[in-house]
Amino acid sequence: LPQTLAGEGLSLFGRLRTFMVRAAPTASPAAAPHACSQWRNIGRKLGVLQAPAATDAEPLHHLEPDSVFVVARVVVASGRRYLQLADGRGWVPERSRKDPSRVVVELVEGGVPDAQPMHVTSASSNPVRLRQLCLTVSATRSANTASTQIAQIALRCRGKLVSLDGFSVKNPDGRSPSSEGPEKLLGIKGKWLDLCFRERGQSVLLLIAPSEIEVDDICFRTGSDATARDPVKLSVHGSRNGLEWMTLHDMGGELYMPTARQAWTPWLQLR
Repeated sequence: LPQTLAGEGLSLFGRLRTFMVRAAPTASPAAAPHACSQWRNIGRKLGVLQAPAATDAEPLHHLEPDSVFVVARVVVASGRRYLQLADGRGWVPERSRKDPSRVVVELVEGGVPDAQPMHVTSASSNPVRLRQLCLTVSATRSANTASTQIAQIALRCRGKLVSLDGFSVKNPDGRSPSSEGPEKLLGIKGKWLDLCFRERGQSVLLLIAPSEIEVDDICFRTGSDATARDPVKLSVHGSRNGLEWMTLHDMGGELYMPTARQAWTPWLQLR
């Protein structure tokens, strides 16, 4: 037990009450993202592919219209986005293979798919090694807002959350209220807010790990207010030395950013 609970002559009720108050933040549903996300087929029969970018291959099978399915992660392959099914059956495209202008899936907000079997969250992992992550927000849900915001960032490797202890976060050329700086991204309370987003045309976040880490997925939690500030176009780059950078993900459009407040995005694969 913490020292504050020992040797102070607290009653059993007092000890339990103190412990419960301190433990509550880690038990909050917003404190940790779900292992997977739920999606719906909003098109016709949706072909399940053996691999992402296999646009010319015959589907292994199909998902029926309006069916709900569980997704382990989102990946970008050959400039297009695909959703990896959590049951291991394959991949479905974000857009129609015949008409790439037509989106055929939608995120089911508020879904809790953790009761479903998750067969691929770690089995298909091929993590990258890095020391630094650079996130660039280049568009928000509203073109009229002057600022952008994110409440929290989470990283995952082989299906398990990566500890962010010892990480530092910077917002170069940004400007935040004293209580809403970039360090808020590492915790479960508050949010990061950059007031200079519109003025500069983008917001940049630099995450630096205390040593090299392995990571294969990233996700974000929305703020508690102002959906207009949510990033809808965001790129992620990684580096081992701060000099050579590689593109890891490019999130484009509102499809992957929930409108619900303090809600997590799907896991986005870093490759």
